[in-house]
Amino acid sequence: MKARKRIRVVTKTVEGGWAIRMIPNTLEALQAAVHGHIECVQLTTELTLVCNEEGLIRGMPFNERIFNFNIYGDFLIAKVWRDEFTTLSMEEASAVIRILEKKER
Repeated sequence: MKARKRIRVVTKTVEGGWAIRMIPNTLEALQAAVHGHIECVQLTTELTLVCNEEGLIRGMPFNERIFNFNIYGDFLIAKVWRDEFTTLSMEEASAVIRILEKKER
C-alpha cells in the first residue's frame, strides 16, 4: 500500500462531536489537529488514536475516555498500515463513530 498525500480520519473536538475529515498525511497536519505534540495510542492492529501528549498538563479540557485512556483536548483516530498512516474507508470511519458513540451511552 502506497503512502497517501491525504488521509481520511475520524476526529472529535472538545466543542463538537464526531466528524470524518480529510487531512494531509504530514506530521504538521497531525500536530495542528491536536494543537501540539502528538501521542499515538494503538487501539487495534489497524487503528491508532492521535492526541496531544501534553493535553492534561496544558490544562486542555477533558474530551473522552477510550479503553481506560483519558483524552484531553481534540483528537483523531487514523488507520495505520506497516507503521504508516493510511486512509480509512468511509465505511471504516462510519463504523468507528458508531462504535464509539454507542460506548458513550
